[in-house]
Amino acid sequence: MRITYAGRRAIYEELLELTSDTIVSIEYIDDPNNCGCGDLMLLDYYIDSNCNAYRIDNDVTRKLARFMAGETNDLMVGADAGSKRFGIVLMSGNELLMHATLTPRRAVSMLKELRGSLAIGNNALGRSFVREVNACGVFDSVTLVNEAEAAGKRDWLRDRYPSLESDELDAVAIALSSAGGIDACHRQKIKIT
Repeated sequence: MRITYAGRRAIYEELLELTSDTIVSIEYIDDPNNCGCGDLMLLDYYIDSNCNAYRIDNDVTRKLARFMAGETNDLMVGADAGSKRFGIVLMSGNELLMHATLTPRRAVSMLKELRGSLAIGNNALGRSFVREVNACGVFDSVTLVNEAEAAGKRDWLRDRYPSLESDELDAVAIALSSAGGIDACHRQKIKIT
């Protein structure tokens, strides 16, 4: 996925930090009227342009997640719920698109706007989150994943994604382990085929 951006450099730097450079490339453009540059064009909210582009403000994480969700057909959201830190990743297939560590409040706000499939750690906070955001009404599928089993992938993932924080690595491991989880909406074990 190729994303172009015109606007403040601080937001551009934040976009670079949030996205995986293996599948997403973000390019800063000087001419906001150069419309045909990428798969997705982002403009700072104050930039005038004739292009049909997504406007972005200071809530870069939430906006980028929503835009990527709209552009991705097979979106998998991985979530590691914690009382102070909430690791979230967006994946397409087995490829990481974006990652973030948020407060629980910001995570709830962002995830209410996404679609696709959600894989979340099967603990008290994860189950509480599923109820709080009515995840079964928001996502196409919701899977509760055994965190101990998912944690076995952490060392391999650390080598693959060295820049991710531990909560983000756990969220990737949870997303990749969703095939063996429990369907939270229908309360049954998902069969691995």
